Amino acid sequence: MADLLWYGTDNERKDFLNAVDRYCVCEYGMMGVRIATCTGHVMVLDQRVLHHMVFARRLAPQWIREEHASQTDSQEDLDALLKTRPRPSSAPAAGSSRCPLASTLIALPFTEEGGGHA
Repeated sequence: MADLLWYGTDNERKDFLNAVDRYCVCEYGMMGVRIATCTGHVMVLDQRVLHHMVFARRLAPQWIREEHASQTDSQEDLDALLKTRPRPSSAPAAGSSRCPLASTLIALPFTEEGGGHA
């Protein structure tokens, strides 16, 4: 397996892990052996997807602002809209994930590169 890098912040990585774990639908057999891997955990193993997730997350507030620019009366209304978006901030404890593939991303090195994707 090739080395994977996370080019986001540690909090972005934790939020990504939480989202993948929350929607995990991996299937396990009677003995606890994984028999099917969900697409969320397959996605964790693709470097391009990891780059795009960081990029899209950083641009999301701008896209929301542009989409709602004509629908809001003021910048304060728009800022309030952006602040109400749920933002999980804690990662699952090591070993607490339902799927063993989550540990792949927990072990990924990350870089603190501001402003964009690599």
